[in-house]
Amino acid sequence: MKKRVIVQFKQGATLKKTNMLAFGVLVAVALAACAIRQPPASPADISRAQQKWPAASAAQLADGRQVVIRRCGTCHQTPDPREFTGDRWIEVVGSMAKRAHLTSEEHEAAVRYGWSLTRN
Repeated sequence: MKKRVIVQFKQGATLKKTNMLAFGVLVAVALAACAIRQPPASPADISRAQQKWPAASAAQLADGRQVVIRRCGTCHQTPDPREFTGDRWIEVVGSMAKRAHLTSEEHEAAVRYGWSLTRN
């Protein structure tokens, strides 16, 4: 009888490991999907941002990208800035900033990042 219990336990442990592996793969795919929807700013995007905000930098736009991925992506699928006009992106980020508990710096970085990629 004890041997049977031990075998069942080992089978359960194997099932748990399989489930954990499947869960890990699912999380990795989900995170990759978020990153794809949030492309890094290209040199052309940085130049566009600098036309509107002369002090905008590649590092600031990268920070804004991370804000969108980490703060927006915790509640819903992150929007692709390329699907918005610049004005609409600013409205969307502004409407969600309070819910996402963005600091003023995070808000500004998210606006600049997304605006630089939008279709104007």
